[in-house]
Amino acid sequence: MRLSFITLLLLAATGFLSCQDEIEMPRPEMERLIGTWRLYQVHSSWSGIYNTDSTGQQVVLKFRKNGIFTQKKSRGSSYSFIYSFEIPESYQNESDYFFINYEPIKEDQSAHNIGSHEARFYGNDTLYLSEHYIMDGSSYLFYRD
Repeated sequence: MRLSFITLLLLAATGFLSCQDEIEMPRPEMERLIGTWRLYQVHSSWSGIYNTDSTGQQVVLKFRKNGIFTQKKSRGSSYSFIYSFEIPESYQNESDYFFINYEPIKEDQSAHNIGSHEARFYGNDTLYLSEHYIMDGSSYLFYRD
């Protein structure tokens, strides 16, 4: 009797913890977001198009299944954000288009950005992000690291 109670308790705890740690993916294709992405190219209405290899600027995004992503820059700054997905009605039939909404986690008050990016996958190894609410024309091309 005692062994079955302990087994039941362990199964319940395992189920609770495994369900709690993952963000819900509205579409199966969005699983491709999970992992590490390195900034390769920036398209800016202010400074044109440039590759990060030529500037030495490195930006790495790491998306985890628990709904948190980190942004690390070559100058040593690192920020953590909570992210979620949004699929506008006009994108319902476009499996590779979606929005990523984000805000800093409470423990990381140094990150003041709250925002949203329009996102699109090109194959499995390329992620395109474009500013959603800020209409300055900036977009970013990331490659899977």
